[in-house]
Amino acid sequence: MDDPDWVIEVGKVYDVILESVLPDGLIKTIIAVQHQTGLDLLEAKQLVEGAPVTIQEGLLRQEAESLQKLLESSSDGTIQSTALGTKCCSVAIRASRQ
Repeated sequence: MDDPDWVIEVGKVYDVILESVLPDGLIKTIIAVQHQTGLDLLEAKQLVEGAPVTIQEGLLRQEAESLQKLLESSSDGTIQSTALGTKCCSVAIRASRQ
C-alpha cells in the first residue's frame, strides 16, 4: 500500500474502447469481443462494426489493462494477423467519465 501509483488510482475507473478494426481481423475481433463481454454473436458483431466504440465501462485500471491485453493478444489466436504479424484492431483505455 506504499505504492504511490496505487494511491493515485483509488476510486478511478476506466473504459476500454475498440478504436478500429482492420477488415482481415473483423471475424477474430468479433469472436474475442463476444467471449470477453458475454454478448451474443449478433450483438458483438454490431458492436465491433460500430468502432470506435466502448467495449466495457467502469473497470478498475488492472481490469481494463487485462481486457486490453486479451483483445490485442495473439496468444489466444483471436486478434493478430498471423501472416503479417500486425494487430488487427486497436484498443485504448481511457479514464471513465462516471
